[in-house]
Amino acid sequence: MDDWEDATIIETGTQEDDDDWSSAQVVEPTNVAASSDDWSDAIVVDDQPDEEKLTTDQIVSNPAKMSQIRAYMIDRKGVEWNKKTDQETWDAYTTHMREVNTNELRTLGEAKYIQSADDKKKANAASAYSVYEELKPFWSSGEGLEAVKDYGVAILTSPSTWIGFGIGSVASKGAAKLGARALIMSAARDAMRTGGKDAAKKVLASAAVKDSMLRIGAATGTDVVAGISQDYMYQDIMQDVGLQKDYNYLQTAIMGATGVIGGGVAAIPLLRKGAGVGFNNDILRTSIKTRQTNSVSNAVPRIKQSISKLKDQLVKLKSGSINWQEAVEAGSKSNPTINDVSDNVSWFFNPEDPDSLFRIVVDSGAKLDLSEGVRFTDQIMGFVNKIPSKEYDEINSIIEPVTGLKLGQMLEQVALGESRSGTMLNSASRAKQYARDFAHISAVNNATNSMIIKASETPPVSDANVKNPEYVRYMASLWRRALVSHPATTAVNVQGWGIASTARSLAEVLHGGMVGTAGVVGNIVGAKWAPKALQQSKALMASQVYKLNNLLDPFASREAFNSLIRLAPKKVQDRTFREAFGGIGQETTPEMFGVGSNKAVRAAESYSDVAAKLSMIKLQDVYTKTFSGMTELDKQVRLKFNKGLGDLISDGEYYKIDEDMWNKTVDTLLQDSFSFDYTKGHRPFYLDQLADQVEKFSNTPYLGFIAPFGRFMNNNLAFTMQYSPLAAVPLGARMVKTLRKEGVGGAITNTELMEGTAKAMVGSMALGYMVDYSREAQKDGYQWFEVEESSGSVTSEQNLAPIAMFRLLGRIGDHWLKGESISPDLQTEFVNQLGIWQWTKEASGDNPLTNFAAYLQREDNPEYKEQAWELAASAFASIGSGFTRPFDPLNQMVGMATDSDAAVDRRLADPGVQAAYQEITRYTDNIFEALLSTTIGEPKSAATRPEGDIKNPNAIAGLVGRKEVPAKNYTDKLMGMVDKPAYLVDQRSGIPEADAFMNKQVGPLLNALSKKTLDDPNFQKATPAIKRARVDAMIGQARKIVRGWLNTGEVGTNEDRVADMRRTFIVQPQAYRDEARKAFNITTPDRDLSEDEILLMKDYIGLIKGLYGDSIN
Repeated sequence: MDDWEDATIIETGTQEDDDDWSSAQVVEPTNVAASSDDWSDAIVVDDQPDEEKLTTDQIVSNPAKMSQIRAYMIDRKGVEWNKKTDQETWDAYTTHMREVNTNELRTLGEAKYIQSADDKKKANAASAYSVYEELKPFWSSGEGLEAVKDYGVAILTSPSTWIGFGIGSVASKGAAKLGARALIMSAARDAMRTGGKDAAKKVLASAAVKDSMLRIGAATGTDVVAGISQDYMYQDIMQDVGLQKDYNYLQTAIMGATGVIGGGVAAIPLLRKGAGVGFNNDILRTSIKTRQTNSVSNAVPRIKQSISKLKDQLVKLKSGSINWQEAVEAGSKSNPTINDVSDNVSWFFNPEDPDSLFRIVVDSGAKLDLSEGVRFTDQIMGFVNKIPSKEYDEINSIIEPVTGLKLGQMLEQVALGESRSGTMLNSASRAKQYARDFAHISAVNNATNSMIIKASETPPVSDANVKNPEYVRYMASLWRRALVSHPATTAVNVQGWGIASTARSLAEVLHGGMVGTAGVVGNIVGAKWAPKALQQSKALMASQVYKLNNLLDPFASREAFNSLIRLAPKKVQDRTFREAFGGIGQETTPEMFGVGSNKAVRAAESYSDVAAKLSMIKLQDVYTKTFSGMTELDKQVRLKFNKGLGDLISDGEYYKIDEDMWNKTVDTLLQDSFSFDYTKGHRPFYLDQLADQVEKFSNTPYLGFIAPFGRFMNNNLAFTMQYSPLAAVPLGARMVKTLRKEGVGGAITNTELMEGTAKAMVGSMALGYMVDYSREAQKDGYQWFEVEESSGSVTSEQNLAPIAMFRLLGRIGDHWLKGESISPDLQTEFVNQLGIWQWTKEASGDNPLTNFAAYLQREDNPEYKEQAWELAASAFASIGSGFTRPFDPLNQMVGMATDSDAAVDRRLADPGVQAAYQEITRYTDNIFEALLSTTIGEPKSAATRPEGDIKNPNAIAGLVGRKEVPAKNYTDKLMGMVDKPAYLVDQRSGIPEADAFMNKQVGPLLNALSKKTLDDPNFQKATPAIKRARVDAMIGQARKIVRGWLNTGEVGTNEDRVADMRRTFIVQPQAYRDEARKAFNITTPDRDLSEDEILLMKDYIGLIKGLYGDSIN
């Protein structure tokens, strides 16, 4: 090697010599499958009767059969299954197969795996499938509840479960499908195998009977389609691996029939309770109770009582005492008569007066016509006319002596005022709106989902007055909205909300338990604060029950919240609807940016709106805010009034919900959706200055394209701090202050203080769990963000906030507790997880935006100037690709269908037009390839992927937020043990061609060397620092071996060799390179340097080093 070669070998006490490294051979896991020449004939479909089939114990105790299973699991899930026990392997395999049989996403994933597998892997799959076919039905195989659990989880996470019937009844449907569809799928296939067509027809007949009895359109239809599609894919897999020769249409019909049963059984709760009822929460119970009450008889005693109290004031409404026409013309300022009218008619229409005739009628549950064009007083008069004669005479006996009018006549006077007096008309209109809202709250799911969404999605009109158009900020706003308009983002948001909401619930239960315990003790010793503590405990616990009811019946909950929020102050409504998840929806109307409303703007807004609806990002935002908002509002009501939200509404006291309660409610729902504005008060000490700077950077023109999610960063950091031991510092200070000022009772009943304490305790317990989990996961070679599922699949939670930070802190905490140093790689990951950089990387891949920003900071020299337009083109193309992200789901499906979904190495594109083209088609490349019958870019290689092209193991699952990791090899396992991210294993220089060649060639060698290292007892006993050093040395040595092969012609071409020479040139100090270029007037870009140019400059640099050493600058 030349003396300027950049390969460095780290010497350690346990490093093996170069001969050992270079002699390492690429190895593959041993399996028992038939050879690739005869695999398709190795397996015969098993038709033995059920009594001859095997139990779980019989299979697990059979070494030959378990070898078949293990070989498949190593191929499908990773090399760690080479050392798992037989029972662990069998449990994971059966869970995996149940998911493949029941969950469409898993079926698609398996089909994709078989489609891409080589003959050897297909043979292993066929061998494993044949063992599964030998298993008895789970009710007789010894699996029992474990199988029921697997089927249940698979069904509840199946898209058809959610799409077919809506999330409002997913719990009941999931249970129904568990009891019907999942069980009968096994029975139906068993019938096909053991009983032939007659048995299968019995299954079909049974399904038909069920369908005629329990038909339900959407759910049944979706399940039937899902069952047929799933079986089609399943049979395709079986044919592909050689276990089935011909397509069996009868089996598909049976699978479709199971969907009928699933949908029918799911309808039972609806047929029993009424559409949409599901589980009754307080509001629904109030509605049912109200409707069961005779509205007129219920209202009469209150009307009598109310008129008796107000009879002195009613004299002003005496017949002839008011000239309505004069009152209207004169106006309230110049004619006191109109003020008298306003004061007195308030009794009829004031929603805030529980004794008003209006409130009495509406609260009674009377059926009113609230449509446009219908006078509200006519509805009140219609109600009065239904009062029985005896009670009507009693009412008139009170009112007529005072006013000279009967009740009906008085209402006619009010009706006249409604028609002719502006003040009266306004009062009536306000009352009518309240009646609409009350009816909306009391209704039992009487609106369609689309109506709910339409009502709730319309943002309030802003008062902002932007004079100068801000086109760049408006474009950045559109860009951010497009980036998040993706079903994967929607799914991740739901998961993130679920984590945050669950953490809040645990904290509130803990809070309730602490104050309740203190209250019991205080009650024993006679403390005055004890009753208040017990009341708080009761309220906190009850609000969590209320939350569960809302979750189980979201449609009705959404209706109720939509109606309630309309009664809130306008600024509360603004805060609720303006901010979407993560703060993306802030200032999204064109008017906020002063850009007007021309044709282009309207088209952009329409595109953004359609994309958001198709991705269900708005639907997700509506429902997550509903659940958090309803729960928090109920909690506030219970804490203040000692009764639930439903009871408050039932008692006609909704007006008691003050602005402070609304503000706390909105604070909670925005915090749970990571969109709270920490720049406007409520700032923890650690966000005092940071929050302002982050949001300022994110909202600055142009810079916002580099770091678009500033608000999310602030919320993620705030959550982590609140749910961690670090919160003890400010909480401790507040606790001491409160104890000194208010005593023990004041501290215990201080809800904010105790809530913060509970959050810190919950977060600390979560961190403790993560430390233990990470310790075991690292032993098995998992990265800090990887999670092994019960099926053996490994998923990544690297971008799943807020759990990702806790997983990372668990890994860091484990090292810290063991007294080990924190690796630089983990420190870098910590900085990334603080907020925005991982999102930037997700949005723009290799990040041409930051590359261009870095260029702008470079020195002014000709070489850089030549790159300006190329970098700028890629940067703007990166922004452009963000606008097309809504097309990514279609792009992924096209790629999966055409087997063209290999990752593209965009760094290999020629700078300028080609690089910009590949960048702007980031989310549409598979579509263009299919339409144009061409290839966009070269496949990407990675040093950790010896198998070749990089493909998503289940792209469809990725579209709903489940990021599955490829089957782990020995390199993956070794890197997980030393906390080295996979991307750092790749060679990444300024010469993409050299990097691509090296990463492709070194992959198999690294995998072999990694296995050898993992088996080395010295490595196993080494400290983490020594392990990292050995791994770094291994990577450097592997690259050195490949370069040796390249230079001797064993691998690669001459162009590959020259590309590597270019790589070695650019690692030289910049000053040396500049001097060499000037000496020979070489202006060729680094990526295009010829061998002669490199050698010429190499000799010159050697001469400079000989004369001046390293002092040149």
